[in-house]
Amino acid sequence: MIKLDAHERLRRAASLLAHEGANAGDRTLLLQAWEVLRGLRSDDFPVEMRPAFNFLQHEIARAESEDVSARDVAFLTAKLRQLELMWIENTEKSASRESSDGSS
Repeated sequence: MIKLDAHERLRRAASLLAHEGANAGDRTLLLQAWEVLRGLRSDDFPVEMRPAFNFLQHEIARAESEDVSARDVAFLTAKLRQLELMWIENTEKSASRESSDGSS
């Protein structure tokens, strides 16, 4: 089995949430997306993203054990998508910093 890096797993989780049901607060889709991320630790993420990942991890653990509202599910779904966008932005910033450092 191929071990996926944290960003690839995050990307796959976000793509699971690109369906209509995710927008309607489908808890099952949220938990399936979280299953893709299970086992990741906050130190698998860039430093700037760790607080967001920790928050998401805590809140989804709550969603697994409690019956949360569709509104909560929609909120957590949006947060998981935001986390994936944060990774992309972080990667772009790092790449632009490296290219400007190399050109001096």
